[in-house]
Amino acid sequence: MKHLARGAFLFAAVVLTLGGYRDALASSCKPDGGTCRTNQSCCSRLCAKAPPAKFGVCCTPGECPCSGAGDCPIGMACNTTTGQCESACGDANHSICHGGCCSEGTCQPGNVESACGSGDDCEVCDAANQSGTVCVPSGTGSGYHCGCTSQGDCPAGRACLLAGIALCTASCNQPNETPCNGGCCSGDPFSGGGGCQPGTEDTACGNTGATCVDCTSSGATCMSGTCAP
Repeated sequence: MKHLARGAFLFAAVVLTLGGYRDALASSCKPDGGTCRTNQSCCSRLCAKAPPAKFGVCCTPGECPCSGAGDCPIGMACNTTTGQCESACGDANHSICHGGCCSEGTCQPGNVESACGSGDDCEVCDAANQSGTVCVPSGTGSGYHCGCTSQGDCPAGRACLLAGIALCTASCNQPNETPCNGGCCSGDPFSGGGGCQPGTEDTACGNTGATCVDCTSSGATCMSGTCAP
């Protein structure tokens, strides 16, 4: 019984010691308004400072004075005139959005076709966008951009460059590129590829996006993307 009592006493002492250590750490943090050097110095765990500065001011996230997008929560921009983070963006008084993009004066998540992008103005991923009609994750691992996952996501006469890039391109039959969306490709994969063509010329005929055929080699002509006598 004495051993049990002694063990219980030691356990309680350790708990009290650790609790006191945590309390000491909490009491040593700096409140909002205090001068800081790192986020860990602040009770709020945020030390707001300009990039070149060594020291800043502790503040609560979302209520800190800002000097750029990085000082604001995700989905907000910095009003560099007032030093406040806002959802407004797109004019000379505001930084770019912290994450997402700016559409019609408001920060957006940037992950949909109607408002796609990261940082600057949002793009619309429609049929007129030469990069592609799908809002896809950027290869850098952050943000989104208008791009493609197959040739069907590209305008006619373009192919999709895959391998984490996901952008429509005029080149074709090169590594990680899909066939062209319609027409044909002027070079085959064994000769280093080529460029997407309409596929209506006698010497460059095709309508499947694959390598063009020279109809003149057989005395034929190109009609609707196929060689005909």
